[in-house]
Amino acid sequence: MKIRPKRLQKGDTIGIIAPSSPPNLENLKASFAFLEELGLSYQLGKSLENVHGYLAGTDEERLEDLHEMFANPNIAGIICAGGGYGSARYTDQIDFQLMHENP
Repeated sequence: MKIRPKRLQKGDTIGIIAPSSPPNLENLKASFAFLEELGLSYQLGKSLENVHGYLAGTDEERLEDLHEMFANPNIAGIICAGGGYGSARYTDQIDFQLMHENP
């Protein structure tokens, strides 16, 4: 059985996280206007602007951002603003049940 999230609609809120590398903040902030043009609002993850070595915060901080976005009933979708190897560092700790219950 495929689990699909609801289709995004105007007025929805998108969560933006950096599960691995920190994003280029200038480029990221420039993209906010596009989301607003689509009628979407956004909520930034707490560790999005953090820098911990080559990562956007500690493994725990980035994982917490991921879990908080899936657990938040006001978040209709999630955009990963930075990715890479760092996200594989905590895959064994991801709450996949939470993701399943909140696609």
